[in-house]
This record gives sequence, structure tokens and C-alpha cells, in this order.
Amino acid sequence: MRIALRYALRHKTYTLINVLGLCMGVLASILICFWVLDELSYDRYFEHADQIHRIDLYEYTPQTRTPYPMANAMVRDFPDIEIATSMTPVFGPNLSKPTFAVEYQDIRFDEKNVFGADTNFFDVFSFEFIMGSPNTALKDPNAIIITREIGEKYFGKENPIGKMLTINDEEEFMVTGVLENLPSNIHFHFDFLISYTFMKQRDNSEWFSWSDPGHYNYVITTPGADIQELQAKLPEWVLQYIDYGEEFEQDLLAGNIWFQLTPIRDIHLLSDIRWELETNGNISYVYIFMITALLILIVACINYMNLATARFNQRSREVAIRKTTGASRLRLISQFLFESFLQTVFAVILAGILVELLLDSFSSFTGKDYSFYYAQTGLLIIGLVLLTVVIGLITGSYPAFYLSSFSPMTILKDKSRSSASVVTIRIMLVVFQFTASIFLIVGTLTIFSQLRFMNNRDLGFDKENLVIIPVKDARIRSQIEQAKESMLQYPGVSNITAVSNIPGGRINNNPLSHDEQSEPVMASEVSVDFNYVETLGLSIVQGRNFSREFGADSLSKFIVNETAVRELDMTSPVNKRVTWYDDDSTYRGEIIGIVKDFHYKSLHVNIAPLVLMVKPSEYNYLLVRINPGNIPMTLKDLEQEWQKFDKLFTFEYSFLAEQFDEQYLKEEKMGVIFRMMAILAVIIASLGLFGLSTFTVEQKTQEIGIRKVHGAVALSILGNFYLDFSKWVLLAFVIASPLAYWGMAYWLRDFSYHINPALWIFLASVIGTEIIALLAVTYQSIRASTLKPVDSLRYE
Repeated sequence: MRIALRYALRHKTYTLINVLGLCMGVLASILICFWVLDELSYDRYFEHADQIHRIDLYEYTPQTRTPYPMANAMVRDFPDIEIATSMTPVFGPNLSKPTFAVEYQDIRFDEKNVFGADTNFFDVFSFEFIMGSPNTALKDPNAIIITREIGEKYFGKENPIGKMLTINDEEEFMVTGVLENLPSNIHFHFDFLISYTFMKQRDNSEWFSWSDPGHYNYVITTPGADIQELQAKLPEWVLQYIDYGEEFEQDLLAGNIWFQLTPIRDIHLLSDIRWELETNGNISYVYIFMITALLILIVACINYMNLATARFNQRSREVAIRKTTGASRLRLISQFLFESFLQTVFAVILAGILVELLLDSFSSFTGKDYSFYYAQTGLLIIGLVLLTVVIGLITGSYPAFYLSSFSPMTILKDKSRSSASVVTIRIMLVVFQFTASIFLIVGTLTIFSQLRFMNNRDLGFDKENLVIIPVKDARIRSQIEQAKESMLQYPGVSNITAVSNIPGGRINNNPLSHDEQSEPVMASEVSVDFNYVETLGLSIVQGRNFSREFGADSLSKFIVNETAVRELDMTSPVNKRVTWYDDDSTYRGEIIGIVKDFHYKSLHVNIAPLVLMVKPSEYNYLLVRINPGNIPMTLKDLEQEWQKFDKLFTFEYSFLAEQFDEQYLKEEKMGVIFRMMAILAVIIASLGLFGLSTFTVEQKTQEIGIRKVHGAVALSILGNFYLDFSKWVLLAFVIASPLAYWGMAYWLRDFSYHINPALWIFLASVIGTEIIALLAVTYQSIRASTLKPVDSLRYE
């Protein structure tokens, strides 16, 4: 240990380069590891996570919701099903998420996360109760369960049990249970949970029948149950309970439609179907970041190995003398490994300190809570120790075995200078470093190019200067026209429309057909008013817009987009009759106009068939087109007018442009992380290159002196140094380019509308890397090229 410490202190620059390189690699790996672990841990919180499955329906558009009675019927009819339960968010019209005014005494807030659940909900989902009993908390029809955060929000330090909460000035609920705040890594979250018993009393009974697939059903299977065999029995079994028509029955028996038991642990990363409770993750991103973390760590380890072997000529005599004085090869190997472990320990400790400082910012940026992993002190320490051992062995083994392999006689006769094979290995390692760096730079540039493409693409409508005002109180829908008229009096308001769904938001999909075609297509539907087309800036390419002059334009008249016309294979579509099959009703009417295709969903998906119809009972939002002048004053005017109509809820607004772009938040965060990793990789590789150039200069000092004696100028010597290092970067570029092209092409498949990896991205990556690499070796190159020949020839 004393020898290792003395060596580290004597060669401070070398030690600093190694420690900083390893530290950055370990820091990046730990942070990415936290993110990956969190993604992989979803829904493992629950006691029976391995046995819990959600019943999904894979039909024309796969969906997560199935009929309420199905869960309990499966318990009754299949021995492999132990327990089943149902739940659902409390939806508004068009499956929107309504706002609830929740009040306790003089404390009042607007809330959204209200769920309903069966009385045995906690038999399946083992949430932690702080107060109340999971066995009885949902028995009473007017029972309500809250989280600890909600309890503190409304009741402070009071005991919430038995207290009454009033919702929407109508219904009173008694708090019967308080849950610990729900963990972030589960696929659904609620703040309030009410009983299905209450909902059955309030809602129509059909919603709880076999005819309505409107619930999220979960089952716990017996240990070792054969899920595939169970799923194979479902088609014939379910037909004894449901009657969705002959076509559905035929498709079900033919395997074109099926019910699937999706393991709850797979939902977050492997399921992305209709009506998911929250935005799920992407298993591809997990693989990408795992590979990225590994690349960064390998780049850091290569630094140490390269610098250690490059210093052989400086350490060879030390090895020879120690062997001559009786040191065994094992002892020398132990010394070199200990030096590696010592520097690794310093690097890991420094990385741990930085993790402590950066974790809150990283948590905030990624929107995740990593405190659980960080709080597992024992596991964290074990993990860091293992990481230290692995890195120490990887970085120290090759130099230790290589440096200790030569005999004292060979070393003292100077026959041990780095052989061609060792130099080749060293060059290969440097090339790998820059291959990884170029790969990450190409990835970063591609991600940001795709984001710029999505943000700048013509969406077919004008998303700027559109303000979204949620219609929180359903009773106001009958006063929408008066509210619009009162807002339009202000000079800052140019137009207003009422809609059920906003562009970029959740939207309903159901079959659409016309009389000349039996096979329907899946289409989205938006309930709009007469100003929708004008307010969004859409174009009618055939027919006409909705108009108040035509009294029949409500419900019996449709406007469809160009894609709907194409997929329905219609010629002269105006005045043709079509049928729209909603979840609860069937609407038959006439097409009066064709709207030019516009992106009402994310660019991840193709433009799908769209139906617009005037249906005031489903208006959930106002879209207000404002003039770009005095926006704060206009917003104040809107608030003042809206509160004349909505006295129950607080005024709330957002901008459509911002909300639409939030669909790409995941990609933006991925881009930032990739950029950070690319910068780290380049810095680590450059640190290694700086150190390597130092020893290369030392090795070629006499050669430089001889060349100067023969008339070589400093610029020529400098050019030779640059050529040596730049060709490694070019080789790395040749290797990285096809890999990066394939990787980015694979990632871009997630988008229906995307860029193609452009030539400038690859050129920018290699030119940028070349410049950084040359800067890294410039100082040592200049120093070597300006040495006097007499000094160079004396150097040894």
C-alpha cells in the first residue's frame, strides 16, 4: 500500500487523469443504473406481483378495458384464478378525466385523480394502510380512501378517519382509510378511491353488465398456473356470457380477437394499447441506456489500461530491480492490482459524493423518485464494493500481468520496449473509445434533429396562440354559447371553439362504416362546435363546414378527414351516409364536408381516420384563439368572464402549443441524457488521449531530436503527431458510422413521421471529435516539436 500511495503521489497528473476518467464513468453509470432499475421495478411493489394479471381485449383496436362481471366470473369458473377485482378512473364524457371540487369545511381544491374500485380491491393490490382497514374500508357506499399527502392537504395534523369530504357541492363521503403515498413505480395512481357500491347506485346498471367493456379487471392466478392454456380457454368460455354479434363471435373463435392476461410487471414497458391508465415506458429505451452506461464505463476503464501500459518504459527498470532483489511475479501483480484498486476506490468515492449532490436534480429532471434505491444503504454499499472490485480487476489485470511478465535481463538490455502487438492493442482500445464517443454524438444529433423536425413540422393547423380552458363543471355545457359570446367581446380574443378533445390529447377510437362497405375502419371522433374549423385554421377541401343555418348539423351531419375517405374507399364522399359506432350509441348521418388531413395526434403515429360531429353534451374544453399582443391582460379578461359562469371551480388554462409538444417530453429527456453521455465519453477519451500523448512524446523524444538534426522543422513534427492520432479517430468513425446509422434508424421507427439520418450528422460528429482529439494532444505535441535537438538526444 505504501508503494502504491507513493507512486500515485509522485505521478499526480497520471493519477488525476485516471481518477477523473473513472469517476465520470462511474457517476454516469450509477445515475443511468438508477433510471434503469426504476423502469424495471414497475409494479413489483405489490405482494403478489408475479401472479397479478390484467385482462386486456385485443380486438380491432386493442384495449385495456373489459366487462365488469368478467373478473368474478373467471374466479367462479377457473380454478387457476384465486382472486379478481375491478377498478376504473372516474371518467367524464368521451372518457375524459373530469375535475372534482373537493371540500372540507373552508378548505377547497380542484382534484382529478379519483378512482372507483370493488370492495376487494386491496385483496389484489397490497397498498400500505396508515389508518383504517383494507378489509372494510370500501364496504360503505359513501366511503372514500385518501393518500397521506391528501390527508395532510385537507386535514393537517387532524385524524382524517370519520371526517366528511364534499365533492362538487353534491355528495358527501366519509374518510375510512388513509394510504401511504403511492409509489411512483406503479402503472396507475389515484389520490381518492371511492367504492363501486356507490357508483352502482349512481350510474346506469348497463355499465356494470357484460355488454359494456368499461372496467380495468385484474386477477391473481394460482402459483404455477399455465397462463397460455388459460387464455386458450377464454374464447369459448366468454361466449356463454356475451353477445357482441355474429362477426365478433367468428373473429373470437378464429383467433382474430382475443382476451389476454397481461402480467402486471409487463404493463409499463411492454404494453402500449388503448386506454392505458398512464403513459408507459419503452423497453427499447431501457436497452439503449443500459448499453450507453456500459459504453461509458468501458471507455473509462480503457483509459486506465492504456495509460498503464504506455508507462511501461518508465516502470520497466523498477520491475527489473524489484525482481532482481527477490520480488516474485505474484507480488508484482499484487502491487499493480492494488494501485488499480486504490485509484478505483478514490474514483468511486468521488462519484458517490457527486451522486449525492446531483441526485435531486436528476430525479427532478427524469420525473422519478430514486430515494428508495439510495436509501437501501446496505445494498448500495455492496453494489459500490462490487463495482470497485470489477473495475479494479478490469483496469488492473492486463497492465499487471503484462508489466510483470518480462525477465530482469530482458528489461535491463532494453529489449522490452512496447512490442508491435502491445501497441496494436493500445491503438484498438483508443479506437474503441472514440467509436463509442462518435456513436453517442451521432445519437445525440439525431435525437435533437428529430425533435426539431417534430416541433417545426406543419401540423395542418395553427397551434400557436391557442389557450385551453377546461370545462370542469358539466352543468356549464348548456351555457357554452353565452360564455363564448361574452369572451369574444374582448379585443385580445379572435375566435373560440368548444371541443371534447384537444389535439395531442387522449381521443376515442371506434368503428366507422358507410352503407356501401360492410367492413368498418377504426376512426377517432371529436365533438366540436360550429367554429372548430375556423378557430384551428383547418381547410375544407370538399363540401362545407358546420353551420347554424342548417338545423340538422347537430349529430346527423359529419365532417371527415381525407384519410377516412381513403380508407373507406369512397368516391364523391360528400352527401354519402356513414355510421359511427360510439362506445354507448350508434350515430347514422351524412358527410357534409372533407377536412384536409391534420395531425391531431403525436407524430409517433400515422394520421388516422377522423370524424367531427356537433355534440354539445361532450364539450370538455374551450379553445380560445388569442391575439399575440397583450397576452397577460387577455388571460385576465378570460378568467374574469369564465368565473361568471363557473363559480364552483378555479379558473385554469394552458397553451395548446406547450401541451402538444409535451408528447415529445420523453424524447427530449432522452436527448439531454444522450448529450450528457456523449460529452462525458468525449471528455474521458480526451483525458486518456492527453495522457497517452504525454507518454508517446516521451517515447519519441530521441527520435524527434534526430529528425531535427536532419533538418525537420517544428511544423512537420507537429503534423506527424496530429496524423498519428487523427487516423485513429477516422478509423473509429468508419466503425461507428454503420452502427450508429442502424441504431438511429431503429429508434426512428417509433415515429411515423421522421427524418432520415443525414450525412451532416455523421460529418459533424467526426469533425467535432477530430478537433477535440487534436486539442487534447496539442500541448504535448507543441512541447515535443519545440525541444532543442541537444536536449532531445540527451533524454532517456
